Amino acid sequence: MPREDLAHFHSETRFAFQMMRLVSEGLEPMEALRVLRGVKTSDDWTRGLKAAGDRWARRAEEDLRLAHKVSARGAYRSATHFYLGAALWNTPNPWGTGDIYRSAVENFRQFNSLLERPAKVVELPFRDTTLPGYLYLPEPSRKKVPAVVLMGGADATKEEAYGFGVPMILDRGIACLTLDGPGQGECLRFRSLYTIPEYEQVYGAALDFLESIPEVDRSRLGIVGLSMGGYYVVRGATDARVKAAVSWGALYSVGGLNMSLLSTTIRFITGSDSEEQMFDKIKSFTIEKVASKVTCPVLLVHSGQDHLVSPDEVERVRQALVNAEVDVNFYDDALHCCIDRYLEARPRIFDWIADRLCK
Repeated sequence: MPREDLAHFHSETRFAFQMMRLVSEGLEPMEALRVLRGVKTSDDWTRGLKAAGDRWARRAEEDLRLAHKVSARGAYRSATHFYLGAALWNTPNPWGTGDIYRSAVENFRQFNSLLERPAKVVELPFRDTTLPGYLYLPEPSRKKVPAVVLMGGADATKEEAYGFGVPMILDRGIACLTLDGPGQGECLRFRSLYTIPEYEQVYGAALDFLESIPEVDRSRLGIVGLSMGGYYVVRGATDARVKAAVSWGALYSVGGLNMSLLSTTIRFITGSDSEEQMFDKIKSFTIEKVASKVTCPVLLVHSGQDHLVSPDEVERVRQALVNAEVDVNFYDDALHCCIDRYLEARPRIFDWIADRLCK
């Protein structure tokens, strides 16, 4: 069934999957299909999605000029989707798409400014620099609220993270922090911060930041990571402040990724000059020596038809978490990170979090 679903979008899996990814995160399906009709090569993809982003950005500016703020908000969101797709995926040269990604950031911030409750644009102290992020707060409450750190993986950004389910988290009365860590988004493209194996340091900086927010209950903090973020989040869950963690695309080590499809991306985010150097660097990206330190409840979410991460990884991670209560949501007939099953998977994930942070 997943292969048939992919065929609805494009005959080539690489184009079909990444457009399905955008649709699952909120892009209007028919608009996506119209753009895909002109895509035959990687250059077509980048050129076509950028052109669509430009078109929707112009539409948003016109709507805003006419004071049609709701329409402008939707148009800025569509522009963001297309710019993200053009900058991040299916390009043989991710090093050369910084300007397109900058357009994604600019349009997302315009979208955010038009939300009823805009996120706060924040900078989190990290080592001798800062990490950019967005802090979303739910409806005002007389009580402090729980909070979740939500991050993607190798080619994800804080702008894309909104589409992972930020509104669903807020609807459950939970604050949400999204950010670009080393190897992601602005950190990678504009600050030359490459990814690191010790992502507990990144989540630690995020938890430090959340503890400083007056509205947040520092005793009820959770973390979520998708795709390669499924590896990052287990490292983060070694922090005793974490009360619940979700590995959404369980990954024992970065070596478990399908490098035949992801080697360019992994070279980019690790700052490697060659595949040989990349493979040497990723040897340290594993939960082998840290998984036993995790004591909070963990939810592992995985897919039986995942073409980027082997389904076997979920069992490796489960067995490694020897001191944690582990639940598993496994979808036999789903693609990577359940992007074709979001309607079913996301409510289960966010309810699991709410059950542990809100009760």
